[in-house]
Amino acid sequence: MSGRSHAVEEGPLDPAASLAAGATLGDAWSAVRATGAPIVAVDLGGGAVGAVSALSIRVALQALRDAATPAAELAEPRLVVPNRDAAEFRLFADRTLRAVLVHAGGGAPRVVQRVVAPIRDAVVMAGGFGKRLRPLTDDLPKPLLAIGGEPLLCRLLRQLRDAGVERVAISVHYLADKVRDVVGDGSAFGLSVRYLEEDRPLGTGAGLSLLGSVEGPFFLINGDILTDLDLVAFGAHHQLHGLTASVATYLYTAPLPYGVVHHDQATGAIDVIEEKPVYRYPINAGIYAFSRDALGLVEAGAPLAMVDFLNEQAGRVAVGRFPLVEYWNDVGSHEDFERAQQDIDELRSRSR
Repeated sequence: MSGRSHAVEEGPLDPAASLAAGATLGDAWSAVRATGAPIVAVDLGGGAVGAVSALSIRVALQALRDAATPAAELAEPRLVVPNRDAAEFRLFADRTLRAVLVHAGGGAPRVVQRVVAPIRDAVVMAGGFGKRLRPLTDDLPKPLLAIGGEPLLCRLLRQLRDAGVERVAISVHYLADKVRDVVGDGSAFGLSVRYLEEDRPLGTGAGLSLLGSVEGPFFLINGDILTDLDLVAFGAHHQLHGLTASVATYLYTAPLPYGVVHHDQATGAIDVIEEKPVYRYPINAGIYAFSRDALGLVEAGAPLAMVDFLNEQAGRVAVGRFPLVEYWNDVGSHEDFERAQQDIDELRSRSR
């Protein structure tokens, strides 16, 4: 990590990211969502100001911290410094930090943050058959299914553009011509688009094995996902932490409709019966960021299963996760498809 460096810039903290005394974790997340700020200020009383990073808010929410938890409980003393020089030193000492607050008592806090270049390249996986959504996908590839009147893939391309992406490679196989007809060269989306041809299905990591060369870090995203994940924050986290691969994780709730019997494995004696428990697991959301070096770890043009690839690399190179606590739906079933149709208006209102 010591080889990474970024310029820093100082400016006023958005007033909406400055929280009153008694603000909650939920308030802090609302402030991050409204402003995109990498850090929020919290009034600790007596003229003292605390700071909470957007990342720590994400981690707390995915760890199921109560949204009513006082935001002050997440404040980190290391994130508040008295002046610009101290801010630069703190950011130099911990290069994973995205921002710190400057506050020396009196006046509004200011934020000093790293200038992290947005990720400019992305791969979108759009070659699957979408079998679970038949007959909807009999004549239409899943990424072109319309949610609220707009194909999933078109929405995703706009999100990538808005996050700073300029070049997109789309991996195609099933009904590939229909994808080309809708997207074309990408100019309608403000993007440069090329196509990665899967002559035969190459698996969930096909985009990696077909991509070839790329200038810098890149996103890889399944083309059938409906989400409002902050891609800018995801890309910055990936780069600041010096990761070869980053996986966005979503907390999936799995209610069990039966009582679970917990018992002694040796004697069979029952300890307790847990009635209809709800289990929650951080799952792979199908959204990744990779460094350019990751391409040297795959065989060009060969079949590649993404999960197998990541499991192989974990421990060899830096593979990390980014908590996705925004909306997420992989539109994998008819039930998910209907839910997406119901949720799209709220998603649109949040993006305005």
